[in-house]
Amino acid sequence: MFLALIPSDDFEHFKSRLLDEYPEGNSDLEPPDSKKMIEWVYVHCNQTRLAELHMPIEYFHHWVNVAYGVSFTGARFVISYIQPCLKLLKDGITNLQGAFLEH
Repeated sequence: MFLALIPSDDFEHFKSRLLDEYPEGNSDLEPPDSKKMIEWVYVHCNQTRLAELHMPIEYFHHWVNVAYGVSFTGARFVISYIQPCLKLLKDGITNLQGAFLEH
């Protein structure tokens, strides 16, 4: 997982514990207390790995914000890109149906 700070086989349990503590985190929108959530993750993740990365909490905040921004931007891009493509596809199918019915 993210920078190998949460073992993949423990992710669901880790996520469950986080959401028990911060239920508003179960959303695609940034929760109002995201800073506290980031700090909770920092305290509860693999401390040995944090030491290997030389990552103080300030850097961790930065990396989480970058990861969130990339994810959010990607989701918005896909939605804004797919909608025009679907319209073109629909228009193309309509035109094909019309051409087929004419012959």
